[in-house]
Amino acid sequence: LVVRGNFGDIPQWLDEGIAGLYEVSSITGDEVRGEPNWRGRVLETLWGEHPSLEAVITSEWFPFDVPDREQADPDSSTTVRVAAHLATARYFALYLQERGKLADVYAAFRDQGLAELTGDVHAHALRLVERTLGQPIAAIDRDFEQWFRQVQRGERGRDATPGETIEKYL
Repeated sequence: LVVRGNFGDIPQWLDEGIAGLYEVSSITGDEVRGEPNWRGRVLETLWGEHPSLEAVITSEWFPFDVPDREQADPDSSTTVRVAAHLATARYFALYLQERGKLADVYAAFRDQGLAELTGDVHAHALRLVERTLGQPIAAIDRDFEQWFRQVQRGERGRDATPGETIEKYL
């Protein structure tokens, strides 16, 4: 909700990723940081089903709206896709935070976002992420996978500058 007042038309992966990021967080002074949580186990379990970062970044808003009967079935293919998609978005937000880039990505989408854009918004979104991170999406995806495996093994190292959080951009 805080993002909506500051942002406007935020992409689903960034909105849901940030919301999920703070499901489990720590507070030190005036800094709030997302921490690994239960979605890591979901993503690890569904790794073979998880979407690429390109698919996450270029996804439509709520492409997985499913009827109530499918939501009630935790084993349906749609439910598995939704779980993998949301876990990937959440952990990509954590990855960005740990790399010290979440605030930069947030600002890039807020300032050069999609609301006024004509043309291929999905390609624009992908270019924003690649430009902000300084790498093509394939390299980002490989780094994300390596980082995620380290996090799941408990080898979490922060690259972010202390105090570099998204809150200062809200």
